[in-house]
Amino acid sequence: MKQDSLSVKKARVSWEKRKENIGILCSAEKGKNVTVIYCVSASGTYIPPMFIFPRVRVRDAFVDRGPVGSIQRAHKTGWVSEELFEEWFNHFVTCVQPKTRKEPTLLLADGHVTHTNNLSLVEKARENNVVP
Repeated sequence: MKQDSLSVKKARVSWEKRKENIGILCSAEKGKNVTVIYCVSASGTYIPPMFIFPRVRVRDAFVDRGPVGSIQRAHKTGWVSEELFEEWFNHFVTCVQPKTRKEPTLLLADGHVTHTNNLSLVEKARENNVVP
């Protein structure tokens, strides 16, 4: 099995007079992170996540073993932008289909600027019966 972005390192852990080597996963590229936008309901139902890789182009192989329906995008820093969050929101609406429900769908998010300072996102939420 080939791993592109993860490597296995050995760490020494001691307990009860025994020493064991335990494999741990860590990033092979120091300082490079992948952002994941995910959504889980109180009942445990989840929307397939969006992975944002710190690169210019992504390959389908990056999420081959990820959850079914996951989407992947690239951004030069690997962080979420207003455009990427809006794209994830469109993915959310497609998965949840709140227009077919009488009750609105509540979407709780942290206070990140990409989630709060996007007027077109607020308008899309209203059109699709989502309360952010």
